[in-house]
Amino acid sequence: MPASKPDAQTLLDAAIDYLERELLPSLSGYHRFQARVTVNVLAQVRRERVSLYMTLATARPVALTDSVLRLGIDSEALRREVTGKETLARLAAIASEAAGRPLRIEVGPVPPERAADTPIAQARRREEETLADPLVQAAVEIFGAEVRGVRDRRS
Repeated sequence: MPASKPDAQTLLDAAIDYLERELLPSLSGYHRFQARVTVNVLAQVRRERVSLYMTLATARPVALTDSVLRLGIDSEALRREVTGKETLARLAAIASEAAGRPLRIEVGPVPPERAADTPIAQARRREEETLADPLVQAAVEIFGAEVRGVRDRRS
């Protein structure tokens, strides 16, 4: 049975859920502010450029200093997509507005110690867990079906 890749909407849902439901409630002080700035940046980018938003939805806030917001993105191709001069300038303007102070954006890989927490990794884990479920395997076998995607159930 071939494994399917999470679609953009699944990754987007995972990123939003992770930041708002899992990361923010577990943080306080500076780290909560750092994550909130990232959420606000994503919200503004979503309103302005959906394709850029989809790329940034896979990002993980790595650090926030007085002058720099560092984002980690798993995929090298996606990192290249957001590191153009104009894109970084627009992201810096959005981040500065969200933080209430001038910020520069830096984009790099997700540090290895945080890679398991990225939205992509979480979506992959959910999909692997679903595909390994005996009931799902039985349904696939009985109906000759194929799992095309895994999405979170909304409560």
